[in-house]
Amino acid sequence: MSAGRPLFVILAFFLFMKVSHATVVMKVDPEALTANADVVFIGKVLEIKTFSDKNDEKKISTSVIFDVKEVYKGSLKKGLFRLTFLGGKKGEWELKVIGMPVFQVGEEVLLFLEKNSDGYIPSALSLGKFRIVKDDHGKYKAVRSYEGIEPFTGQGILPQNQPLEEFDLDRLVDIIKATVKPGVMK
Repeated sequence: MSAGRPLFVILAFFLFMKVSHATVVMKVDPEALTANADVVFIGKVLEIKTFSDKNDEKKISTSVIFDVKEVYKGSLKKGLFRLTFLGGKKGEWELKVIGMPVFQVGEEVLLFLEKNSDGYIPSALSLGKFRIVKDDHGKYKAVRSYEGIEPFTGQGILPQNQPLEEFDLDRLVDIIKATVKPGVMK
């Protein structure tokens, strides 16, 4: 085998590989999300701001301010809470963290967060965010979308056209409360 052949194989691999625009994560049920989260709350998105690092304009972060209505796990207090994470669009630059949830001002969410060295991050990326919506019958639902992620179920990756996942909000809150162990709620 010539010395150039391995290089050709490597180059061919990169030329023909499919570019993925999604992150593969294990599909997480509400019990596992609750068990792994440090904080679980319902809140309304009041404000979203993006900003650049003062030393690198391409390092963009997003700050979301919530009005926390209910806390089911963790030491978070009702009232204003700021979640800051990597990614966003500022000026001509956009930094995308594939799988990071997208928030809209005015939306109400059920959010599962994990503590890290910088504060909190959404648990299981987009799988830790549920939009709260009212259905045609006036019943509240918690809706989880798979935007930017490909959930892996153990039997394989769910199809790209997987519909949104809906839960009855009261039932989901009951699952969360049953999963939170005594002494965890502060």
